[in-house]
Amino acid sequence: STTTQYVLEAHPVAPQMDDSACNILSVRSTGEKCITPKPPDGTAQICSNTDAASADAVNQCWGR
Repeated sequence: STTTQYVLEAHPVAPQMDDSACNILSVRSTGEKCITPKPPDGTAQICSNTDAASADAVNQCWGR
């Protein structure tokens, strides 16, 4: 049996959707939600299952 995993990303469209704190929203096939802030704020993904602070940051972005 083969398991397929995926990541769905939503990229902002400038200038209306310019959001440096959240930038790219993504959701993995496992249901985990992530954000990828715009540089220089950060370039690494922040995901909801990393720790409480990360989960809060992700929830704030996804709740907008």
